[in-house]
Amino acid sequence: MRKHRDVCSFLEMGRGVVDVIIASSALAIFKAMGEGAAALRGGLLFLSAVTAAAGVLCLIFVPNDEKRVDETGKEVNKAQAAFGGMMQAIKSVDIWAVSLNGFTVYCIYCGLTYFIPFLNQIYFLPATAVGMYGIINQYGLKMVGGPIGGFMSDKVHKSSAKHIRAGFVVCIIAMALFLMVPHESLGQGGNWIIGAACTLAFGAIVFTMRAVFFAPMDEVRVPKEITGAAMSLASLVIYLPNAFAYVMYGSFLDRYPGMAGFRIVFSVMIGWAVIGVGVSTFLIHRIKKCQAAAKAE
Repeated sequence: MRKHRDVCSFLEMGRGVVDVIIASSALAIFKAMGEGAAALRGGLLFLSAVTAAAGVLCLIFVPNDEKRVDETGKEVNKAQAAFGGMMQAIKSVDIWAVSLNGFTVYCIYCGLTYFIPFLNQIYFLPATAVGMYGIINQYGLKMVGGPIGGFMSDKVHKSSAKHIRAGFVVCIIAMALFLMVPHESLGQGGNWIIGAACTLAFGAIVFTMRAVFFAPMDEVRVPKEITGAAMSLASLVIYLPNAFAYVMYGSFLDRYPGMAGFRIVFSVMIGWAVIGVGVSTFLIHRIKKCQAAAKAE
C-alpha cells in the first residue's frame, strides 16, 4: 500500500514538472511571436506537437496487454473480459467510495482556477504576475503537493483516505477563516502579496489531497484482474466535475459580480469539503472492513 501511495504522489509531482515546462514554453512562444493571433496559433501548434510526440512514445514504450485465460486454459476474449471487469467494478461499493472521495476533492480543485480572477479583481494583481501565478497555482503546486501528500499519507496518517479526510477538515477551517479576511480593504491597500500567499497555501493543501486520491484503490484491495476497469470508472467519476464545476462557479460570478460572487464560490468549496468529510469517513470504514476480512483469511 505504501509503495502505491508513493507512486501516486511522485506521478503527481512528475506531472507538475512536465506541466510547468510545457506551459512555460507555450507562454514563451506566445510572447516571442508578439502575443497576437499568429502567436496564439504558434502556441497551439506547439501544444499539438507535444501531444503527438507523447502518443508516439506511448506506442513505442507501452507494452501490449498480456493474454488472459480462464480456468480451462482457454484464451478469454478481450472485449468480454473488459465488459465483465467493468460490470464487476460498477457493482463494487468500495470502488464507488474511492471514486466519490476523489470527486469531492476535484470539485474543490476546480475552484482553485477562480483565485486568479479573484486576485485580479479584488487585489488588483499586476498583469505581469497573472501568468506566473497561474502557472504556480495550477502546475507548480503539483511538484510540492505530490511528495507532501505521499509523505503525510505514509508517515503521519498511515492511510491516504485518512489524509484526504484530514485535508477536507483543514480546507473547511482555512476557507472559513479566509472568508473573514477584509479582502477589499487589503486589495485597495495594494497588499496583493497577502492574497496570493493565502490562496497558494490553500491550493497546496488541495494538491496534497489530489496527489493521492487514487491511492485508496489499493487500500480497499481491488482485485488485480479488474484494476483497469476500476481505474476507468474512478477516472470517469473523479474528473466528472470538468463537465459542470467551471460552469457552475462561473455562473455565480456572472450573477453576483465582485466580492459577493467570490464569497459564494468559496462557500460552495466549503460545502464540497463538508460532503468530502462524510464520504471519506465512509471510505475509511470500508477500508477497515476490508482489512479485517483480509486478517480473517
